[in-house]
Amino acid sequence: MNGRKRTIIEVNGDPFELILTIRAIKEISLHFGSLENLVEKANKENFELSIDDIVWLITLLSNQSVSIYNLNHIETPKALLSEEIVELIASPTELKNYIDAISEVMKNAQGINIKNNN
Repeated sequence: MNGRKRTIIEVNGDPFELILTIRAIKEISLHFGSLENLVEKANKENFELSIDDIVWLITLLSNQSVSIYNLNHIETPKALLSEEIVELIASPTELKNYIDAISEVMKNAQGINIKNNN
């Protein structure tokens, strides 16, 4: 995980690093058809994602760092976020920060071309 720019958001005052892992890429490819489709939507000036997509992405990308933490701290695992939790505890004013964070992660993913083969 070294050598990449960190993208950190806060959810209910708790910091979460957004990480684009291979697992996340697979899930994104299933959800959007390909990682490239998401990168294109995230790079558009009007950010063509619904609130449901933003919440889904924040949950997915945040849980990558939680899962990695849990692998290294079996005795003291952290709870994974759920979409329901993000929807309840995130304020609408934080939405802009989340959109910026997703855009930053997707910019770092440019050049990766993975499509859903199903």
